[in-house]
Amino acid sequence: MNISTKGKYALQLLTYLGVTVNSQRLTTLKEVALSEGLSEKYLWQVASQLKAAGLIKSVPGPRGGFVLSKAAATITLAEALLVFEPELFRAPGLPEVAQNSHPCATVEDKLREIDGKVEQILMAANIGELVDECRKRRSEDYAYQI
Repeated sequence: MNISTKGKYALQLLTYLGVTVNSQRLTTLKEVALSEGLSEKYLWQVASQLKAAGLIKSVPGPRGGFVLSKAAATITLAEALLVFEPELFRAPGLPEVAQNSHPCATVEDKLREIDGKVEQILMAANIGELVDECRKRRSEDYAYQI
């Protein structure tokens, strides 16, 4: 499965915002870019689309920044990725409906089945899970540094 750079940035940004949600401050894209090694300019493009999709909110001003517009556990990976990958659950080159008269229609059917399973996985997984995993890894890193 190929996910665009924007899709990957979106997942990273949403996860970062989820991790910092309890910090009592807004998160700037500059902070995210520096922490995650991402392009700030590209993050602005991604944030703009996520905001338009209603997944994040921005607050302007000198102490402004971004926050999730709803709980991380309620944002599915599919919801986030579909902002940037509208054809995500359709294998390239497959017709909408199987052409069963074709002798290799079983291949198309199997690829559609795989697409369906990928969709189920991405609909079941959420940003909250990524946030939890990120926090767990960070706490393990601190444990090793003692």
